[in-house]
Amino acid sequence: MYVHFIACIWFYIVNVKKEWIPPLDYIWGWERQGEFFDKGETYKYIVSFYTSCLFLFGNDLGARDD
Repeated sequence: MYVHFIACIWFYIVNVKKEWIPPLDYIWGWERQGEFFDKGETYKYIVSFYTSCLFLFGNDLGARDD
């Protein structure tokens, strides 16, 4: 239940500016910025769920700027 709530809150936060790149898309860099928000709702939920698992289990998400 916690993972679901954090996933929903995380999606709400990143949906405001629409500049977030999911952790698995770091390989492609900034040219893929914004593609996450063009995908379907199911994809967005699964990626947000994965990210909330990273938050809860303490994995590093990586910094994207100075």
